[in-house]
Parts: sequence; C-alpha cells; structure tokens
Amino acid sequence: AGEVHRGEARARDVEQLDLAALERDVAALGSAEVELAHGARLERDPVEPGARQVHQVEPPAAQPHRGPRRPGRQQRADAADRVGGYRDQIGAALGALPGVRLTAAGATRLPGTVHLTVEGVASDELLFLLDRAGVCASAAASCSSGASGPSHVLAAMGLEGERARGSLRLSMGAETTSDEVDAVIALVAATIERLRSV
Repeated sequence: AGEVHRGEARARDVEQLDLAALERDVAALGSAEVELAHGARLERDPVEPGARQVHQVEPPAAQPHRGPRRPGRQQRADAADRVGGYRDQIGAALGALPGVRLTAAGATRLPGTVHLTVEGVASDELLFLLDRAGVCASAAASCSSGASGPSHVLAAMGLEGERARGSLRLSMGAETTSDEVDAVIALVAATIERLRSV
C-alpha cells in the first residue's frame, strides 16, 4: 500500500531538481568533455543508451534524414526478380552436373536462396574447400549449425541418408552481381569435381 509508482517517483524527483545547483555544476565544468549515457531506464536496469522514453520519440516526419532510405516497393520487386534469376541460373548450371539435384525444384522458393544436394560429397568437406576459395555457403539453416546429423527439414522433405549428407545452400542479396554468380558456379563445380576425384 505504501509503494509509490515509479512514474510518480520520477515526477517528484524532477520537481525537486535544483536548477540553480545544476547551472553552477555545468558552469564549473566549463568546456570539459563529459561522458554521458543518454537513454531510458528499462525496468530495473540502469540507463540503457539508445533506448527512449515514449515522450522522447520524434515522429518520423520530424526526424532528419539519417542515411539511405529503404528501397521502394518497385525497387525491391526488381531486385527480387534479378536475384531470383541468379538463383535459377545457379540451380540450372549446378543441377546439370551428375549427381547434383536442386532441392524443391518445382516449389515456390525465396529469390535469394538456392539449395542443392550433391551425391558422393560430404557437406563439411565441400564447405571447407569453398570457404578457402572465398565462397560463403552453408549446408543448412544457421539455426542448425553444429548439428551432427542431416537437417530435420530435409528429412521431413524425404531427403535422407547420402543425399542429405551432401547438402549445399547458397544465398544471394540485392548487391550480388552476375560476375559473382558466374564465379560461384565455376568454383562450386570445380570443387565438387575435385572432391569426387579423391
């Protein structure tokens, strides 16, 4: 019953603020630099830099422009079409190699991701050599990294055993270029051939 709401306590603290003492302290500092942590108090934590109280948030129209704006709907659609073309190019080129199959070929897929399975090649070996060649790739979703067995998603899709053991996922974004796609196709094909010749 004797508990005071935190907002009421803060309001009381502001009312009791001695502005004259504050002005004297600021004047005494002169031009010295003072490190401040601007932000809001979150629950029981101290001031969290970057956090704002609701009354401190400016409406977007009042904020100055702070860097590149998010692309518009048409720009995003154009980028998705271009990157989807890259996905299809990689899938067609690598899928034409013996023992390489495009996962979910007939399904609707994200434009920036292509997933393949490679028979006779272990994902970890393939990823190691691709990494050494400067290609960032993965065998499954990042939440599965470190897992010792095949992806549970691939298993649910009916891809198990040898086929799932050689999975490869390549991701692209709006900044990906056609030269990079051509280089990745060549590097992945050469790496698969190298691993199979061992």
